Amino acid sequence: MPHALIHVLEPARAAQYAVLVEPHGLSATLVRTLEEALFHLRRLGPAALILTEIQSGDGGFALLQGLRDAHEQAPALVISGSWRLRNEALRLRKKLDIFEVLAPSQPLATVQKAVERTLGPSQHRPHAGPVAAPSFPPVARRGRQGPDEPAGALAAGSLEEVLDRASQSLGASIAVAWIEAGSARLLRGHFGWDASIVSMVGTEEDWAPFRRLCSAPVVVEEAAKDKVLRHSALVRTGMVGSFAGAPLVDAAGANKGALWVAHREPFALRADVLEPLTVWAQNIGARFAIAPLQAPLSTAPPQAGQERHVSALDTAAALAEAALGTSVGVIITDDEDRIAFSNKALLDILGLRNRRLAGLSRAGVIARLRAARRIDSATAALLRDTAPPLGMEIKLSNPDRSLAWEMRPLRVGEQNARIDEIADVTGQATAAGELVRFVRVDPLTWLGNSRSFSDALAAETSRAMRFRTPLSVVLFLVDGAKSMPPQAADLALRDVAWLLADMKRGYDFAARIDASTLAVILPAATTASAMKVADRLVAEVADLERPNGQPITISAGVAEFDAHEDVDGLLGHARAAVLEASACGGNGVL
Repeated sequence: MPHALIHVLEPARAAQYAVLVEPHGLSATLVRTLEEALFHLRRLGPAALILTEIQSGDGGFALLQGLRDAHEQAPALVISGSWRLRNEALRLRKKLDIFEVLAPSQPLATVQKAVERTLGPSQHRPHAGPVAAPSFPPVARRGRQGPDEPAGALAAGSLEEVLDRASQSLGASIAVAWIEAGSARLLRGHFGWDASIVSMVGTEEDWAPFRRLCSAPVVVEEAAKDKVLRHSALVRTGMVGSFAGAPLVDAAGANKGALWVAHREPFALRADVLEPLTVWAQNIGARFAIAPLQAPLSTAPPQAGQERHVSALDTAAALAEAALGTSVGVIITDDEDRIAFSNKALLDILGLRNRRLAGLSRAGVIARLRAARRIDSATAALLRDTAPPLGMEIKLSNPDRSLAWEMRPLRVGEQNARIDEIADVTGQATAAGELVRFVRVDPLTWLGNSRSFSDALAAETSRAMRFRTPLSVVLFLVDGAKSMPPQAADLALRDVAWLLADMKRGYDFAARIDASTLAVILPAATTASAMKVADRLVAEVADLERPNGQPITISAGVAEFDAHEDVDGLLGHARAAVLEASACGGNGVL
């Protein structure tokens, strides 16, 4: 049966994602390390999909890179709560064959649609023939729908929504509008995912070569061979394989920018796309090209209380005084609480999209963090009202981070100022959490250890007694493990553990309870049901092809919980059964 590799360390989310691939005829193979993933690939063959969650402290893209080095070609969905890592995933999109990039905060329905797009055939189809031109006529007055225009073709909505519809109509994976009004420019795009995850890919500088080509309708079927476009980072990273563009004109016919569409695959866009693209450009220009005249749209309008003013603070002297580091976020404010300087690290750490904080008030930025629910009210008040010096650790939400925030006074010439230095210490906090987590996890097998097994067994026996439901336990031993070299015995036990982890139900609990014994708790399972589970694992282990060519077998012992008997008796019966099965030659269940 085809399968999907799911590398998500949070068990609840991993189980949810496993359900999403089942309607596509895939079984879910949950993995936690590269070695475990390669083990299952040898056993099951190539995967149809890779869904991997990348966190700042887990080696980043090492697992996905290792799979690519092992010639695993399945398309990948990358999930990350880090804005920086999502951007890094987009940069590595072509190299690691990353199909889409998502955030864990997105609704499950968004992930489901991403799985459907990844597994659907439409994304990898060759060019399917001429693209039909839209039937709506040019618009005479902005914001009015023509009487013969198809319902919903360009109904009222945001520019991003219209670009979404244009990309679908033209068979493109990307649609971008560049709208100009004097020195003001608006750059907006649709990239096949929720704009709240990554609103815009590429800077104005990155897209400028494409804009210069669009003084007239143009198509570039293979961007990597074009003398101008082949140097673009968007082409080199695989974001743009083929490209088509047309001028944007407003209702008066004046050139106001460009509309272009792109596809990751070369030759996916051909000359027949130019006519419908030109019609889309005319209609989008008629509806949206006036907007930049109102205000520069390259940045969001200031919120109430955040009016911009030019600070008189000597920024150069402030930078020299502060001796800024590249990995620490910095805000320098003058004595009127206006921001004179902030660095890029600050924007990344706080998850701020506005790249121009200079002129805003520091209190306004803190209010923005509070409004976005990244910090709570008490923390916001403390950061806003406390005079420096102050050092504290705060928790940032969406995404979850631990920050070391230090405020101190700063003297710049004759002026008093303040400097905030913010360091991301999530990795240190995660390391402390990992230490606690690994106390309950066996490092060889990644199953629970004896302590977590005892806790789980206590909970399940209590549930079985309260609701009068059956409960069974199965123990497993590797046959002949005592005669193997210690390292070989450990590797054999690890392989059995990985098979057990892949085979068990989501609510079963598997653990390594001593040096040579694995156990699984089976809620609501009778002896007969538990015997079937044990028989299946015994058979799969016997059929397993191991890299060293040495076959292994296991013995299993089954016991069902008796509410009138002490729980220690349950384990005693299971251990007696597995020892008897092993003494009878192994490769069996008792």
